[in-house]
Amino acid sequence: MQTQDCTTTVNSVSALQQALTQAQGNGQDDVICIQAGTYVVTQTLTYSTPDGDGRKKLTIKAVGGQVVLNGNQSVLIMRIDTDSDNSSNTSDEGASVTIESITFQSGSSTGDGGGLYLKTSRASITLNNNTFSGNNARESGGGAYAYSSSGNVTLTNNTFSNNTAQRDGGGAYVVLYSDQATANVYNNIFWQNTANAGGNDGDDLYIYSDVTYRNTPSFANLYNNNFSENANFGSGRSEDLFITLVQQGRYNHGGNI
Repeated sequence: MQTQDCTTTVNSVSALQQALTQAQGNGQDDVICIQAGTYVVTQTLTYSTPDGDGRKKLTIKAVGGQVVLNGNQSVLIMRIDTDSDNSSNTSDEGASVTIESITFQSGSSTGDGGGLYLKTSRASITLNNNTFSGNNARESGGGAYAYSSSGNVTLTNNTFSNNTAQRDGGGAYVVLYSDQATANVYNNIFWQNTANAGGNDGDDLYIYSDVTYRNTPSFANLYNNNFSENANFGSGRSEDLFITLVQQGRYNHGGNI
């Protein structure tokens, strides 16, 4: 079944994995649409391509109503890596990834990302109108882990609640490798997430903005978000919100509560 703007429309976990596998090697833009329903994921859904494979965009979204991907507290629900050869220093560009209107629920990972793991090189990552609830990561990013070498990571209209990371970023953990990368965090709700690294470990959101240790952070823009009680937006360095390096002109914020 296909809808107007969908490359593929699926209604089962096996069909979703088949669509992801097909999209890895077809050299095209792909829009994978998931029909409304609750899907129990027993094995991590994966998509992996080398940086610079000629792809442009991968979009995964719900159609026809609510889509819930439930990891049953046993698996990382989805792992997408468009830089699987780790060639971030080349001029190549991996696929941009957009995930829209999906609930990631009760995922569990032995590494980073309890519900969702995303990695790209110079391309963009966009999470729009998703829900991350009750996910757990043994490392960082209880709800979601997003890594970009020099592209944009944009979180808009998402809800992160009751997620847990044993290290940093209970709700979400964003890694920006170069000082040209940007995190755009707009209109999200972060509530009752927990990180267990201790101290200012970003219970709701942790942004690693100085991976190269050159004392020039990546850009971070936070507007109109709702965080838990212990977020200091002025400094960007607090229990619920933590940005590893903040500099004037590279950290912008407003309208957050």
